[in-house]
Amino acid sequence: MTPANLRQSIERTARQLFSAYVESGEKNDPSIINRDVDENCKRYYRPLSLCDFFGVPGDWSHDNKAYEGGITNNLTKGSLKTCEVSNLTIDVDIRRAAAATQSDMVFKDGEAFVMKHAWTLDFNEDGS
Repeated sequence: MTPANLRQSIERTARQLFSAYVESGEKNDPSIINRDVDENCKRYYRPLSLCDFFGVPGDWSHDNKAYEGGITNNLTKGSLKTCEVSNLTIDVDIRRAAAATQSDMVFKDGEAFVMKHAWTLDFNEDGS
């Protein structure tokens, strides 16, 4: 795979991952959240002070099943209506991307707020 093709694959995968948060709510289907990730994907939380706050070790993570369970629980309360991606940066050599997202979370009672996240994503050799 050429570097240009790998970059396109990484960008496509990253954007699909972010759109899955909105689509899972639109379709009320929490399994969508894992459609673009490797079966062995683990989600880690940073900064480490967040782990300290929740009383979990710094290497604590969610596997796909646990993360889908969290999304299932979230969908009983509300869902993301938007997920705008900015500052998407891709390093083809190490197959990693970073981005910022801003999302509108709307609860079933009508309350809404804006969520902002920073992401670092690792990819397989084919950019998936």
